[in-house]
Amino acid sequence: LGQSLLFPRFALGDVATVGQAVDRKPADYFLRLLEAMRLREVDLGNVVSGNDGRFVSHVDRLFQFWREKRCECVRCSVKSVFFEPGFVWCVSTAGVEEDDVTVQELFLRSCAETKVVKHCARCGCVETHREQQSLASVPNILLVHVRTSRNDISHRT
Repeated sequence: LGQSLLFPRFALGDVATVGQAVDRKPADYFLRLLEAMRLREVDLGNVVSGNDGRFVSHVDRLFQFWREKRCECVRCSVKSVFFEPGFVWCVSTAGVEEDDVTVQELFLRSCAETKVVKHCARCGCVETHREQQSLASVPNILLVHVRTSRNDISHRT
């Protein structure tokens, strides 16, 4: 498993181009690294099979969590709930006026109700929906990716 940490970044999907600047996102690299570590555990047989037939590795036990997403159509009030696995919780500084905002405050904002426009299966039309996400299970290590816009980076120190 430790050998996965020694992979050069090009082995994890980064492509070297001569004479061109490539925007390499650390979060994408880290997700590729976690996936390489998971695949190495599968190859070594260091995994167990879950109830749904998926393999569960040490990487899953350390970093994976379940995200709960709730959605309600504003027009017909149909509600839905679904769960999805994740390794990184993303938060954004978009719309934040304070320069001294904490990651905890950004996390709480990411769990707040939002309005999105999308197709409703019951109404059959594009309609506003209220959505909310939350952590359904807590990982041993929670990775939080703070997304900032180029404008945010230029005026923050």
